[in-house]
Amino acid sequence: MPSILIIDDEKEVCETFRDLFTGEGFRVHVAYDGNQGIRIAQAHHPDIILSDIRMPGMSGHEAVKAFREIPGLAATPIILITGNADLDDMRKGMTSGADDYLAKPIKMGDLVSTIEHHLERSQTRRRAAHQELMAKHRHTGAILPDNLVDSLHEIIGCASVIEGDAHIMTPSDISEFARDIISAAETLNQRFENFVLYSRLQDGSLTINPAESVSLHDQLANAARQIARHHHRLNTLRLELAPLSATVNIDLLIKSVSEIIDNACRFSLPGEPIDISLSANESTFTIKVTDFGVGLMESQVAALDNDEASGGYGLKLSRDLTRALAGQWKLDNRPKRGLTVTFEFPLL
Repeated sequence: MPSILIIDDEKEVCETFRDLFTGEGFRVHVAYDGNQGIRIAQAHHPDIILSDIRMPGMSGHEAVKAFREIPGLAATPIILITGNADLDDMRKGMTSGADDYLAKPIKMGDLVSTIEHHLERSQTRRRAAHQELMAKHRHTGAILPDNLVDSLHEIIGCASVIEGDAHIMTPSDISEFARDIISAAETLNQRFENFVLYSRLQDGSLTINPAESVSLHDQLANAARQIARHHHRLNTLRLELAPLSATVNIDLLIKSVSEIIDNACRFSLPGEPIDISLSANESTFTIKVTDFGVGLMESQVAALDNDEASGGYGLKLSRDLTRALAGQWKLDNRPKRGLTVTFEFPLL
C-alpha cells in the first residue's frame, strides 16, 4: 500500500485529502505545519509528499529544502499546492526541489492522476537502480531488498521522534508511535525471512521435506485467521473451504498462500472483504485468495514478469514456492479493483 504525507495548516483540507486518498488505497499521514511534517516524514518515509506552500512558521518551500537534506527522502516525489498561481512562486517551488506544482482549486481527478504519475516515475527509478545493483552482483544473496531498509528507517524514525519529542507528546501519541515500531519490526522480520527463503530457492539450497497427509482446510483456516487477526480484519475474512485431506509439504504451501493473504490485508481497505476458497476435483485441489483493494501498478506487474524483486519478494516467493511444490500459480490483477491469486496443486 503506497503511503502519502499531507501537510496543510487547514484541518478541513487535510481531512478531505485523507478521505480521498484512503479511498484510493493509500496509507495517509497528516501534518498541520512544516516542522511536524518533517518529523512524520523522518518516522514513516512516505512514498510521496503533498504540501501546501503558505503555512504559519515553516513554509512549503522551506519544508522541501529540509526534506531534500534528509537521507532516504532526497528522491521522494514532492508536490506543492497553493491558492496563488504565481509564476515566481512556481519557479521558487521548483528551485527548492519540488517535483510538481498545483494551483487551487484542484480537481480531485487531476490530483489523483498527478500523484499516480509521480509514483510510477519513482517506481521506475527505483527499479532501474535495483537492476544496476544486481548487474554488479551475480548472487541474489549479495543484495538486500529495499523494503528491508524501509522498515528499518521507520523503526529508527519513530524511535527518534519519541526520543526528541516525548516531553511534549501525549500518552496516546507515544502509544501510537510504539505500535508503529512494533508493526515495523514485525514486518522487518517477515521480510528478512522471505529474503532468506527466496535466496535459498534461487541458489537451489532449499530443502523440501517429504509431503505428509494433512487436513488442509483446517491448516488453511488457522493461517488465514491468524493473519487477519494481526491486521484487525477478522470481520472481513470470508472462508469457503471444502473439507479436504491432501498429501503436501504443508509448511511451504501455507507460507506461499500466507504471503498473498497478508498482501490482501495490507493493500485493501479495512471494510473490504477478503475471500479465500478451497475446492478439489479428482486430481487437483485449488486455493483462491481474492481481495478488492488497489491491485498492482503496471510497474509491479512488469517487475514480476521480468523476474525482478523490486519492492519486495512476497509475490515472487509465493509464485516460486508454488512451482517448487509442483503447483501452478496464476495472478488476476484488476488495478484499483483488487487482486486474485489462484493456486492449483496435485492431490498426490
